[in-house]
Amino acid sequence: QQLIPAKDGGRVPAFEVMTATNAVRNLIRESKMHQLESIMHSGFAQGMKTMDASLMELYRQNKITRESTLTHSFNFDAMARMVG
Repeated sequence: QQLIPAKDGGRVPAFEVMTATNAVRNLIRESKMHQLESIMHSGFAQGMKTMDASLMELYRQNKITRESTLTHSFNFDAMARMVG
């Protein structure tokens, strides 16, 4: 979770959501943490969301600035391409 400076002055929460699916449990059990992000991307239907997806949603809703989106992202290069 992160609190991101909002355009209107306050702060807005950005957060990841990971559901304990069989695939997630298996990766954790096998210590393959580096693969969790790809499971989260494909787990959108189960309600999963990455931090960068949360940031992008806030940016598209015009709640945070481009600068805040990039500053708080985990994959700067990919996010920079998405926000232009």
